[in-house]
Amino acid sequence: MRSVTELGPSLGCLVTAEGVESRDVADWLVDAGCDHAQGYLWLHPRPWTEVARVFGVTTDMTAASGAAGREIAPAQAGHESERAPI
Repeated sequence: MRSVTELGPSLGCLVTAEGVESRDVADWLVDAGCDHAQGYLWLHPRPWTEVARVFGVTTDMTAASGAAGREIAPAQAGHESERAPI
């Protein structure tokens, strides 16, 4: 992890750790120089319909495209996933 946190900025990238489940790991990542993290420590997965409601995205594409009964997949919603800063 330390190699990645050193390489990322030298390439002009932010480093995001995934799968962070405990405060100890989050603290270690801060010490290692990680920029962002995501994981169960902050939020558990939610059903797509709940995520769509929070972001105000309709799950019925009928109004937008005439495709009756189809649902928007998460990748089509147009919102980046949120990353919690550590």
